[in-house]
Amino acid sequence: MGNISCWPRPRYQKLFNTNNHIASQYEHQLAHGGQTPWSHALAVTEDQLDTPVSARELSRVGSHIGIGYESVGIELGLTFVKMEQIKVAHPRSLYMQVVHMLTKWKEKNGRSATGLVLVRALWRCNDRCTMEWEDILNILQY
Repeated sequence: MGNISCWPRPRYQKLFNTNNHIASQYEHQLAHGGQTPWSHALAVTEDQLDTPVSARELSRVGSHIGIGYESVGIELGLTFVKMEQIKVAHPRSLYMQVVHMLTKWKEKNGRSATGLVLVRALWRCNDRCTMEWEDILNILQY
């Protein structure tokens, strides 16, 4: 029958595997010239993003992240249990789940919760989560 206490983990491990081609591409581009994947298309520099995010920014960003947001939460360091608690707390609102997840990340990391950290996590989850990149970057760069 197996160990029931570990039941969800195998299902999530495949979903949240960060050794994907997008993360590799990002690391490769940083190592070879310092350009980020988003800097060419959207003219956003890492310096513009390397400031702590506000609750207002997180609320606005939350409206541009969709299905698969759980992978972003795991990438940001939230636990599987925390992600499940967030889903249960807001079962009828994807927006509220995303904002709650981003708020918990900010509470956990304080001033280290920067736009740059968030964008890097979003980029690593790009193939597992729907998001509106241009809108997110426009919110975080100002």
